[in-house]
Amino acid sequence: MKAYNVLHIVNADSIIDNSRIVIKDNIIERIDKISKEKNGDTYYYAVPGFIDIHTHGGDGIDIMAGSYKAFSRIAEYNLKNGTTSFLGSTITAPIKEIESVLKNGREYLQINEEKSSRGKESSLLGFHLEGPWISRKNLGAQNKSYVIEADHGSLSFIKNYSDIIKMVTFSFHNKKAGELLQVLIKEKIIPACGHDETLDTDIVEGFKRGLNHITHIYSNTSSFQRKNGFKHLGTLEMALMTKGISIEVIADNRHITGYFWNFIIHNKSLDRKSVV
Repeated sequence: MKAYNVLHIVNADSIIDNSRIVIKDNIIERIDKISKEKNGDTYYYAVPGFIDIHTHGGDGIDIMAGSYKAFSRIAEYNLKNGTTSFLGSTITAPIKEIESVLKNGREYLQINEEKSSRGKESSLLGFHLEGPWISRKNLGAQNKSYVIEADHGSLSFIKNYSDIIKMVTFSFHNKKAGELLQVLIKEKIIPACGHDETLDTDIVEGFKRGLNHITHIYSNTSSFQRKNGFKHLGTLEMALMTKGISIEVIADNRHITGYFWNFIIHNKSLDRKSVV
């Protein structure tokens, strides 16, 4: 049995101050209240393990490296920094290159399951494909040369790896994107809109059909625009005002300011946000 004095324990709904966490057989047995003067080592914060749904790597290694060694180093790095499980995010690249990552990733998941169960690595939950079915107008760091529309080959590719693809970021701005959404829903893969040029009228249709997540809102997400003389809202405004739609926020104090964060939480309930 081990005990740790902690000044601030972060729970799902509150922060508990000046407490002791008692652990038995690697499981938290209880949390006791203590005085500030209690002897022993004291830690400033204790927080639940983080779950990262959008990470491109770690420790200087890109998930696109696609090797067992790369996956292992990324998983070790994540665990050391408090992330207990994560989705490996690919980038907009040739389908063959993404497929190579997924093929090795599928095989590595079995190795990772054993290592994560022993506390050696963070758990690799599967993969998030960020493109290549995105818009050329809101690329961000994605490579325009590899942007494609969702053709028959793309849909077959997703079906072939639906056991390990957990989320796909795409732009919902044309009819072929509707076919992609249909496949994602059927395969129980999270459909996420991002790097897009979608208008309000289109994204509302997507929401009705099951599109339910927005990738890094305000970072290459469609916004106010004019078409045929009308001013339209974009994906980001519609996501903030539509119930049941979750959003990602890159809250690293570089992409957005504190005021921007306050604006987002003013318009979106906390249970529908993920911080990446």
